[in-house]
Amino acid sequence: MHVEFEIASKIVVSRPNRNNPDARWYIAEQPALMFKKGSKYPDKFDLTLMVTSDEREANDAKPFALGSYQLTEDAFTLDRNNNPQVDFTKIEPLQEKAKLAQAS
Repeated sequence: MHVEFEIASKIVVSRPNRNNPDARWYIAEQPALMFKKGSKYPDKFDLTLMVTSDEREANDAKPFALGSYQLTEDAFTLDRNNNPQVDFTKIEPLQEKAKLAQAS
């Protein structure tokens, strides 16, 4: 599995904060494609770069550069209840050789 960015820009969306009606959440997202082994076509999704209550901070979030990426080992952790979780922002550039091997 690898993730590919074809667009080097981000989108900032605003959503209401259910705990405080006077506040909002700002979510910086970047469009991406997920290529899974054995799948004919990639899945499109928006990778969350940041969630914050500060609009300026969300607007300053840096998107990933164009290219293909894979998850790093430290992307996989356990939460405080020992449930597995994945941080999809912990990625590294995919080497061209590895990309060709995954495609086959």
